[in-house]
Amino acid sequence: MGIILDLYYGKLQPLGESCSSEYIKTIEKLRNIEEEMVRQYPDCSDILDKYKNANATLNDIIAFDNFERGYKFGARIIMASMEP
Repeated sequence: MGIILDLYYGKLQPLGESCSSEYIKTIEKLRNIEEEMVRQYPDCSDILDKYKNANATLNDIIAFDNFERGYKFGARIIMASMEP
């Protein structure tokens, strides 16, 4: 699985690096919501950080699992196309 991990974590970059405008807008929206939450509930910033870290870890696990499944499925399609 080494090459899949390298590809997923950006050590191999066959398509380059670019973020969609939708992605950038969503990141900004999340940042604004977080700032508003911290302003309204300053005592909860520690628990918010714990939540964000746990959520980021979960999202990373899910994203890699989906990437790996898609990669393997693509490889199976290529292998099937080479069969006589």
